[in-house]
Amino acid sequence: MPDVGATLREVGRLVRRAVPFDDCVWLAYDPETVLPTAAYDDGHSWELRLAYCVNEQLEDDVNKFRTLARMAVPVATLDQATGGARQRSRRYTELLRPHGFARELRAALVADGVCWGSLTLLRARGADDFSPAEVATVASVTDIVADRLRQALRHPDSRDGHRTAGPPGIVVVGPGGELEQVTPAAEPWLQLLSGPADHAVPGNPAPVPVAALAVRARAAARDGAEPTRLRVRTPTGDWLTVHATVDAAATGQRTMVILEPSRPGELLPLLARAHRLTTREEQIVRLVLLGNSTKEITAQLHISANTVQDHLKSVFDKTGVRSRRELAYQLALAHW
Repeated sequence: MPDVGATLREVGRLVRRAVPFDDCVWLAYDPETVLPTAAYDDGHSWELRLAYCVNEQLEDDVNKFRTLARMAVPVATLDQATGGARQRSRRYTELLRPHGFARELRAALVADGVCWGSLTLLRARGADDFSPAEVATVASVTDIVADRLRQALRHPDSRDGHRTAGPPGIVVVGPGGELEQVTPAAEPWLQLLSGPADHAVPGNPAPVPVAALAVRARAAARDGAEPTRLRVRTPTGDWLTVHATVDAAATGQRTMVILEPSRPGELLPLLARAHRLTTREEQIVRLVLLGNSTKEITAQLHISANTVQDHLKSVFDKTGVRSRRELAYQLALAHW
């Protein structure tokens, strides 16, 4: 499996030659939720990471990544967004300035209209703002980096079919992003996300995906929205689906998070995007994976057999397979 962290660090070194910065943060996303599945930074403290997440999910501010992802040029500086009045940004007054930063550039990593990650560049107090030329330089690589993140997700694992097995695990995340309770079944999943075993014990910070989803769950509870889920590929190649619900009895500050192995049906929308399949192609692939014949697909989708075959030919070309059996392996069995 491609080493996403190594790729992002190398890109960061190349960007730094043309766009000097004092600190940077790369995030890889689940594109359906625009929530981070992994963070690559210069050793930020857990408290700072969590504060950034809370700002992104719960607070009003400028240059949110969801907003940038919808822009023709998905890159902007804090000074651009505030007209030079940086104190208008809560992120600046409560996070950046107290940590010695004065300038911020944010970029959504978008390919084919899908956001696969984000980049934040920071400059220390006293530094000049990022120039229009520097903004353009960063903008010129956003789709390239996004495509690298996309390709990393579609790359099948090569561990001879081995998977980390186990039942769903449950953790309770406190208001400060700390693990309050961890069931035994959750420990191996947390270790896959965090690395060191001591990250799987109560009192320690939750891994980035777990903490981010907990914050999103609080936002959903506040806004009356449906809870969401997050699909995460671990460094070992395992796929996890993470769900979160807010504990109403705890005034919305404690969140129960469930971690479990992903099922093929949960991964298909993500893998379809990773392979650039159209909505119709994804519909046909789903029916193929359920064992439907061409005749059955034509009846369900009300299209001709020739149209089904044309769509399948396009799917085969995009996924690099030659048969339905190979397609089932590429989009289901190889990732499960």
